[in-house]
Amino acid sequence: MYSRAHADVGASHDRRYTYSGDLVLPRVCQGAFWRIKNAKPAASVMAGFSGGVVAVVPARNEAELIGPVITSLFNQSVAIPLVLVDDESTDGTADVARRAAEKAGKVDALIVIQSKPLPAGWTGKLWSMHQGIERARVESRMALAHGR
Repeated sequence: MYSRAHADVGASHDRRYTYSGDLVLPRVCQGAFWRIKNAKPAASVMAGFSGGVVAVVPARNEAELIGPVITSLFNQSVAIPLVLVDDESTDGTADVARRAAEKAGKVDALIVIQSKPLPAGWTGKLWSMHQGIERARVESRMALAHGR
C-alpha cells in the first residue's frame, strides 16, 4: 500500500529499512539531496508497489503543534492514512492528535502507537520512524488481505 525505497540508517548499522510515501531518507538528508537526478529505485524495491501512501509522524512532546499537523495531513487532496508514533510524550501529544483526527472526521485513518524502548545503536527519531513504517506495513497487508 505504500512506496518503498531503501537506505542505510547510519554508520553503525548495516541494516536496510523501508520508508514510505514522501518521507525523506536519512542518507539523502546528509547533504545535497537536491542534486540527485534521475534517481530510480531498483526493480526489486518496486516489487509489490501498489501506489498508496502512508504518512508516518514521529512525535515527542508535540501537543502544541500536532493538532495542526494532523489536520493538514488529513486535508490533503488525496486520502492519506497516518501512523503517529508517540515517543514517550508527557504532554498529551497522542490525545491531541486523536482529537484533531476526530474533528477532521478521520478517526479511522489515524493509528497511534506508543514507541517501544530505544535499542542500543539507534537514535530516537529513526527508531520511531522504523516502528511507524513497520506498523504501516502490517496495516497495508491487512487491507490487501481484506480487499480494501
